[in-house]
Amino acid sequence: MVTDYMGMPLPSVNVKLQGAKVLPVQTNFDGEFTIMAKEDDRLEFSYIGLKTQVITVSEKHAYKIMLQDDIIDTGLVIYAKYSGRLRGVAATYMFNYD
Repeated sequence: MVTDYMGMPLPSVNVKLQGAKVLPVQTNFDGEFTIMAKEDDRLEFSYIGLKTQVITVSEKHAYKIMLQDDIIDTGLVIYAKYSGRLRGVAATYMFNYD
């Protein structure tokens, strides 16, 4: 099972067998996955906005993987606002980049 740092299941996490020429699998809605791997193979877990984690397969058949936030401070703040009328002509767009 793959979860976030709060223990909530993560769907659609990519699980890749490193060094293999097979497509990665994805976790289901409950954070569960099935992949064919043998002992000492390495599995890579990746998800947008979270740190990629690699584990080495052991004799265990079930794993609990917890992915952590991958926070990057770019120093950029983007503020976007839209206002408008349904079927009207008036529309306002405002973008601020700090």
